[in-house]
Amino acid sequence: MNKEFLKEAGLNDREIEIYLALLRLGLVLVSTLSKETGLHRSNIYDTLEKLQDKGLVSHIVKNNIKYYKATSPERLLDYIDERKENIKKILPELINLTKLPREETKVEVFKGIEGIKTVLKQIIKDRKTYHITGESEKFFDLLGPYATQWLKKAEELKIKGKLVFIEGMKFGLTKYETCKILPEECFSSIETWIWDTKTGYFVMSPPYFVILVDNKDIADSNISQFNFLWKLGRKPTPKEEKEAKARML
Repeated sequence: MNKEFLKEAGLNDREIEIYLALLRLGLVLVSTLSKETGLHRSNIYDTLEKLQDKGLVSHIVKNNIKYYKATSPERLLDYIDERKENIKKILPELINLTKLPREETKVEVFKGIEGIKTVLKQIIKDRKTYHITGESEKFFDLLGPYATQWLKKAEELKIKGKLVFIEGMKFGLTKYETCKILPEECFSSIETWIWDTKTGYFVMSPPYFVILVDNKDIADSNISQFNFLWKLGRKPTPKEEKEAKARML
């Protein structure tokens, strides 16, 4: 017998096994079903209750003991028809869900060092807390004095930042930034900046570009990944913090 047809009718594997056993055995005790199927009695009781809800099993009581039997297989057709009718009732609501406004994902690519600066200016403009993972050293090496100017501007505007850096990399910190440090193997070669609804994927090596994705769901997902790394990271030592602050001078 092809049991897939019964699955398509809405029965799971355990329901199918017990239903077919009842068809073969007729009126039986749960203990008999347990021996026949090898299933635990508690699982059988749960499944029988579900099958009764579907009208596929009935029971009678003799001497205060329940005996179960399968209803006519023709009941399966009635059950399928009932499911169709129930779906028809909620179909208008399901169709309306497809008409709900969907958040559009906006993707832009900014090329070259000037393109990177354009995205950084957007972060200053948005004034939202930013989350960064990556190689901080490349940020300073590539952008030079502009990197320090940008950090000082963020500090002036009291923009908060949380950063996860690679072990051994030099970094700078504003008064409103906190950081954690992790081994290099925890990172990809792309530096990721997340703020508000935006995620910027910074490629700080030739040909230098940023892929900027504006979508709240994507940003939220990336924040979850950031928080996971944050929990794994270690705090910088007093010496590392002192060097980071000195780099801001």
